[in-house]
Formats: sequence, structure tokens, C-alpha cells
Amino acid sequence: MILLACAALFAAAHPTDFRNALATQIAERDYYRIDGRASSYTPGAQTEPAMTGLNDGFALVWESRRQAEGRPAAILRTFSRHGAPLASEDPISSHPGFGSQRPAVTLLKGDVVVGYESMLRDGSGNGVFIENGLVGGATRGEQSDLVLAAEGQRGLAAWTTQVSRFERRIAVRPLDARGAPHGEVRVLPADQGESCVVPSIAPLRDGFLLAYQKFAANGSPAGIWVRRLTVAGTPVGEPVKLSATGVEPTVSRLSKGVAVAWSEPSSSGNFRGAFALLDEKERAGGRTVRTPRQNGSQTAASVAEFGRDAIVVAWNLRADDRRSIYFSVYDRGGRQRTEPILATSSNDAVMAEGTGRQRIADLGNGAFAIAWSGNADLGDDNSANFTIWTPASEMTTREMATLRSYEHADPGRPHTISATEDVKFVTEAAVPHDPPTFDPRLREDPWGPILPTGDETGFIGIPSTGWTPPDPHLACGPNQLVAMTNGAIAFFDKDGTKTFQDEIENTFGFWGALGPGNFVFDPEVIYDPHSGRFFAMACERTNGSFFLLAVSDDSNPNGNWHKYRLNVSGLAGNDIDSPNISADANNIYLTADFFTGGQKYLVYILRKSELLVGAAPVTRSFLQTGTQSYGLPVMYDAAAPAQYMIEHFEASNNTSVRLWAILDPMGAPSLTSFSLTVPAYGPPEDPPSQGTTARPETFDSRFWSCVYRNGSLWATHHVNSSRVRARWYEIAMRGWPNSGQTPLLVQSGEVDPGGTVRTFFSSISVDAVGNAAVVCARSSPSEFISMFRAVRRVSDALGTMPHTAIIKQNTDAYSGTRWGDYSGCVVDPADDRTFWGHHEWSQAGAWRTWIAPFVGPPTLDEEPITQIIPMLAGSIVGGLPEIAASDDGFLVVNPAPVVPDPNFASRVDYVTTVPFLNLLTLGFRVEGRVDSGVGEYRVLLLNRTTGLYDLMATSSAGFGSDVILTSGGVANHSQYIEAGTKQVRLRIELRRILSASAGQRPAAKVDEVKILTSY
Repeated sequence: MILLACAALFAAAHPTDFRNALATQIAERDYYRIDGRASSYTPGAQTEPAMTGLNDGFALVWESRRQAEGRPAAILRTFSRHGAPLASEDPISSHPGFGSQRPAVTLLKGDVVVGYESMLRDGSGNGVFIENGLVGGATRGEQSDLVLAAEGQRGLAAWTTQVSRFERRIAVRPLDARGAPHGEVRVLPADQGESCVVPSIAPLRDGFLLAYQKFAANGSPAGIWVRRLTVAGTPVGEPVKLSATGVEPTVSRLSKGVAVAWSEPSSSGNFRGAFALLDEKERAGGRTVRTPRQNGSQTAASVAEFGRDAIVVAWNLRADDRRSIYFSVYDRGGRQRTEPILATSSNDAVMAEGTGRQRIADLGNGAFAIAWSGNADLGDDNSANFTIWTPASEMTTREMATLRSYEHADPGRPHTISATEDVKFVTEAAVPHDPPTFDPRLREDPWGPILPTGDETGFIGIPSTGWTPPDPHLACGPNQLVAMTNGAIAFFDKDGTKTFQDEIENTFGFWGALGPGNFVFDPEVIYDPHSGRFFAMACERTNGSFFLLAVSDDSNPNGNWHKYRLNVSGLAGNDIDSPNISADANNIYLTADFFTGGQKYLVYILRKSELLVGAAPVTRSFLQTGTQSYGLPVMYDAAAPAQYMIEHFEASNNTSVRLWAILDPMGAPSLTSFSLTVPAYGPPEDPPSQGTTARPETFDSRFWSCVYRNGSLWATHHVNSSRVRARWYEIAMRGWPNSGQTPLLVQSGEVDPGGTVRTFFSSISVDAVGNAAVVCARSSPSEFISMFRAVRRVSDALGTMPHTAIIKQNTDAYSGTRWGDYSGCVVDPADDRTFWGHHEWSQAGAWRTWIAPFVGPPTLDEEPITQIIPMLAGSIVGGLPEIAASDDGFLVVNPAPVVPDPNFASRVDYVTTVPFLNLLTLGFRVEGRVDSGVGEYRVLLLNRTTGLYDLMATSSAGFGSDVILTSGGVANHSQYIEAGTKQVRLRIELRRILSASAGQRPAAKVDEVKILTSY
């Protein structure tokens, strides 16, 4: 809480922008627009801005995603009514070890009261706090969506609380005159199975008005509701429905009554703003009013008083790749008085979505302010900002000159770059170090075990660690899985039993003995197919740039790990981001983005032989400038000609990707490149989902996942600004760059379930026979976000991945703006057929991860015979065409003239080559008859292990009638396939059972011989 009377004028702040000062007339008055940047911290994104009016200014709060040693920090700053800063940035929470986010703010008895959410501090998931005090008490599950309201000496906090695994309710608690929670927490009633979320509150003369969004028991949106509360938060009367389909309300007190604004969905996924004017008794003063129709989606509708006789309604407009803010003025009857007016000078501006917190403040005398984040063109492309609209009559020449004088005076933290590379390493067992006093990361879901339902498979991976987004990644060994997220590394048996979990940051985490700081992020883990080891990696940004690397001592992660902390500040700078890891037969490759002095991309190469024994590695590196964010495939082929990389482009329409090859990695590393034409793609859309206007940020079309196997580079990214979809490619590298040939696009496709469904944040893998799988997120305007997979069999049509399924679906709407940022899809080395996926999903607004195995349907194939070898036979009439199909075109095998056994007629071997050694099944189909009497057909297969023929099937055959011998799956079939040639040798013997005349042996008439495979 900050006492404004004690705040001093702080002139060393960021400037206010007057480039478009005299903007327009509003309601026949000249207005100035003042755009200002509130935040001074630049290394991370500034998001979730909210505001409240003060006696002669406003207070702005926001979430700074990395400001608290890598964790999010809730920040407060106050300003005069014309944008003059009254204080520097002020972190709201001083609690060590936990971030604070999604702040709310109100004015109570002249003091600013700020609340926020914090993960893992209340004993179970997310909690809500004011300063360092818990608002909701030690409650089970997730508490979120905190909002505050006050008038005079009374205040109220409201938030969403989880009451069961699938149900949420609105909880309220009064605030005393100092802004501290007091009295009991009240959970407002609702029907069984329903969920109530996204509260917003405003003071009335004798209590408060609560607006909220409801979901029905089946999960479908159930509209916007309001109800009156007493000063103590007790419900008065019954809830009143304002909209059947609207989402995310905000409610504002007016001098006469209240106004509620929200967003109305359409089937296309776009939204349109709406509002209703109510009196103090919840009675509507006229119809629901829609904001003017525009091309795009209108979100975050907000309302404030505009003078004595009007209101101003503001909203975001998402159109193509632009995010803008507009407003219109309405009279008290809801009649529009102005056309939509562009609120800021920026085309990259957004008010907070998915929340009921206040985004617009009435400053009195017809002035108002809007809180937003984005690029204000004031030195930071993702800052917390404000825009003030004030009557020109209020602005004196002296005031304008004073505001123009504010300059960028905050020097920021000094940065030092070490001149040399520094490597620390240690070998230790994979057991947790002494945990902090409270370590809920080792707990499972507070509502008990989460089991698959319906057609789901798999198990819960890592519960929320407090870091957002989770960045889930996965590696699979012969018997165990290693999963990583921001904030955690965990080991699992394949039945879902968790055998280990630890933090990845700080001195008590997985790399703790090496002394990392708090800001450890963007983890990845791989299973190296060459050494049979796990390699885990993350980057650290603590007074420098570091790679953290760990190597298991064998294929079981539950043992010793060799751990490294690699200082690469001197190679590229102090702002490491977005790392990747890969392995070829001899080396480990670590890459990352850097930003200071322009875009840079560091490639850091470590010789594997030293890493496998925990010794200091031999390293090489090089720095690419002017480019970033390559895809880095794990190289399965031991004889691959180079380590490959793949780069996307960021224009609005691109028709190529760039392939890179790293040459001489342990000598003098160098690069060569090739531009490959691909189907057109552009930057990805931020995808909509059911029940919220919030959309996850998809960033760009970088390659989030790729793998090189059997000469092909498989890669995936998400593309398309109109409807984002996961795109995948198979690229035949053809020995480039050493072969004289250039790479060739074999096929590409998109994971596209059709309609309005989006797919994004994808990962890809491929097995030895060429079956491929993609794991991604999926959503639509009528679907919650889910974990999704698609599989293609090697026999499927090129460019298709038709075998799809939802793996795990959110239980409700997710109103955050981050998802992913990536996922894991790997093939199981134990059978080289089962795929494992790892992705984010959400319950009660908080993320978890899910791990699931899956296989695609097998490819069924018939392998034609390529060679006929008589072993004991007379003349043979016919050849390969006669046994290619069941068409009564017979291959006739006459009996051998001399036989060791008078009951024996003939023996012929049939040879074919199967496509793969690791088939799912091996079988056969033989059809034939005899030309006289009765004979016995016997089918045998050559056992490559023993060198003998094993009998598979027998059947009697009579004159004029066919006998069919078939087997769809031979037991232990791998022993019948020759390792080098992949040949299978099938033998057909004909024996005489009963002759038509004494001493006569029948001829075999063979109609069809096929080897049946599946893979």
C-alpha cells in the first residue's frame, strides 16, 4: 500500500509522447492524446496492465515477466492526470523465491491497494495476495482472477477458487480501511457442475456489484451474470443474466448506476464488444449495446465515465497481424456519439484480455486513461504503457513543455561480458538436494490422481511450477522417460511411475552444485541414439549467459549425471535465449539466440567423448549475426555428412526455408547453406479457443522440432495468419553438401482437422521404417485447448498425416496469453514404433503437462516374390507372373524324377526382400492345388539363426480344388529375415498322400505366393 500524500515527484522517468498531441474532436471538444511508457525494465515482456483512477492521476500495475531474478514481478507506478510520473517502478511483493503476477489495483481511503497472484505460496497451486498477505487463506487447488474494488473506507476482493477438480466458484472477502483482508471468505453458490470465473466488481452506495462469466456443467459457455453483494460480500437476491454467450465482463461504477462491458463471440472465432447500463438495483437502462462492427475481433471491452452525461467504451481490435485499441463515446441511453477512434498511435497495442480487472480509468472533467502493453515506440517493443485523452483546455503550454522534458534517464543495470569462456562441471547422483521449506513440486494434483478418461491414454507429467509457459520437452530411453519443463526435471517409468523430480534453477536444484541463479529456463532433453545416454540442457541468465548441461552415465536416468555450467557470455553476450540441443555420432551441439547489438545465433559444439566420462570437453563455437532461431535436429544416422540446421523466414509471404550444414565441427567449424522451395507460409495467427478472448502468443514460424533419420530431415513449425496450422516437411538431404546433389522436398503437409480448428506448437518424430508423428496443441472457437496428435504410415499418400486423435483436453477455458512454447514427440527406442508425446494442458486455469504413448495403425503390405529356386523338382512351367495373383494362372512344378522318399513330390524355395528389419508382423499366403490325386502342401521358412527350415503350415490338396495356407503373424519373425539383405526365404514342399494310380506322384500347381508384412 502506498500513501500518495508522501509520494515525491520523480522526474527521471520515461517520456510522454506528443507526436500526435492534437488528435481529434470528441463530442465537439478538442482533445490531446498522450502516449507514455510506464515500465523501465526491458529484458522481459511487460504484460497484464491494469489501472485505477487517483484523486488527480492514476495508478498503473502490470506483470514484468522476468524482473524478479527471472520470475514474474508485479509492478506499481503512479502518474499525474497528464502522465507525469510520481514514482519509480515499485515491485509489489518482497517475498523471496516466488513470483507475483496478474496484479489488480484499487484506491481505498486515498491509498493505493494492490493485489496479485503467486504460484505455490498458499500450499496448493496458485494463490491470491495483497502485498505479502494471503487473501483467500490456505485453500486447496487454484485461486486466480483476483480483482479489487473500493469506495470510501470499504473494499472487497473477489477471485476464482477451485472447489473440485472440475468446478470453480467466485470467492469474496472484505478489505479493511488499510486495504488488508479481514472477515471470512465467502464462496458464492452455484448449481452443481457449473463453474463461475472472471469476476469483476464495482462499488455501489450500499455494497458491490459483481459481474462474472459462467460455464455449464458440460463445459459450454453459459453467459454473463451479475449479482449484488453487501459490504461484507453476502449475496443479495438472485443472479441476473445479461448475456447468454458473452465472455469476460468488466463492471465500472458511474455517477448514476453502473456499466458492464463484455465480448460476444461469433462462429468464426471473432468477438464483438458489448455493454449494458444498469441502475443500482441491477435493472438495465435500455438494451444491450454492441460496439461498431469492424473487420477483426474486438476483445477486452472496458467502460468508464466520460464527463457527466456520457461513457467511453474501449476495446482491442485484432485484425490480421495488427493489435490496436479503439474507443467510442456513448450517451447515458447507449446511443453512439462518435465513430470508433484509434486510441493509441501504435499498431501493436493490447489491453489485458481474459480478465475482469480495470483497464480504463475516469480521470474526471472528461479525461480518461487506458492501460495497455505492446510497442509504444518509446525504446521498448513490449512495455507497459498508458494513453491519456484529455481536453485541450486542460493543457497549458507550461504543462506540455514540462511533460516533454522527461527523458530516458534510467541507465538500467550495467552489463559485463567476460572475455573468456568458463566451464564448471561435477558428477553427482540424481537425487534432490535439500529442498526449500516448501517444495510443492513434489506433490501431485491436490484433488488426487489424474487418470485418463474415455479414449485418453497416458499420465500426468509435471504439475505447474510457477513458471509460465511450461516449455515441455521429453526424451525416451529403453525403460524410462525424462521430462522437463521450466522449473522442473522429472524421471518416469513407462507405466507413469515418477521416480524423481527436482527444480532446475538455483543452488538447491538439479544443477545446484554448480551455483546457478534463479533465472534458468527453456529446457530441452534428448536421448542420444549413438551413446545411449540422456542429455539434459537449459540456459541460464544470471549476470551473464550460461548453458547448463547434464549427461546420464548410462541409459537409466536414475543414477549419476555429469553436470556442466558453461559460461558463453564472452562468445555472444549476456542475453541468452531460446536454446536448442542436438547430437550426432561424435558431438553435442548447443545453440541459442542473443540480441544485444542485433540478432545473433551462437553454435557451441562439445566433443562427446569427454562428456560421457564427466571430463572437461573439447569445444568449438561460431556466431551467426543478423539471424536467429534455427531448428536443430537430432542426427540418427551415424554416417550423416554434416550436422544440419533449418531456418524459417519472417516475411508475410515466404516460399522457401534455408538449410544449413556445419562442416568440420571439431576442426575449424564453418557453414554452408541451401535455399529450398516449399509451399508458401507466413507468420502464425494467435489461436482462439472456447470461452475466452485471450489468445496464446505463437511468436513466429520458427522450427520448434526436427529430426534427421534415414537420410531425411523431418521438421515442423506453425504457419498461416488466417488460421494457424502445424506444418511438417520431409526433406531428402541426398548427402548434401558432400555428394554434389542438393536437398529435395519429398513431401509436406499440415495437421489440419478442418473447419475452424487450429493446430500449433508442434513437435515431430519418425521411426526406422518411416512412420512419422506430430504432437501439437489444438483449439477452435468452440473447443478448449487440447493436446493432439497425428500419425502418417509410410504407405499413406504423400503429404498426408491422416490418423489423428485428441490425447488430453483442457477442462475449461484458458485465459492466459502463453502456451507451449514447444512440446515433445519422440520414438521409443525399445520397439522403435511407439511414439511418446509431452505437451501442456490446463485445469482450473493452471497448467500441467501430460505424457502419453501412441502408435499409428500399421501399414499392411504384400511383398511379391522376386526369385524362384527349385530345390527338388522336375520341370517347372511358368514363372513369377503366374504366382503374382490368385487368378488360376498356375506355376506348375512337376515332381522330381529321383527322390529320397517315395512319398515326396517336389520342393521349391521362393525368395523376396522385405522393406524393413523391424517389422511388426511377418506372414505369408500360399494358394495351390495338385494335378491328380491328393497331396499335402507344407510351408516352411528359413531360420537365419539356426540355418534350418521351420515348418509353418500344412494342408491337404485335392485334384481340382484350391488349398490356401496363410499366416498373418509368424512368432519371433525377426529370425526369418536376413540382417544384411532383408531377404526372406519361403519353401513349399508337396508330398503324396494318396495317388490316383500306384506310384504316381502329383504335380504342384501354385497359383499365388506372397509374403505379408506390417510395419
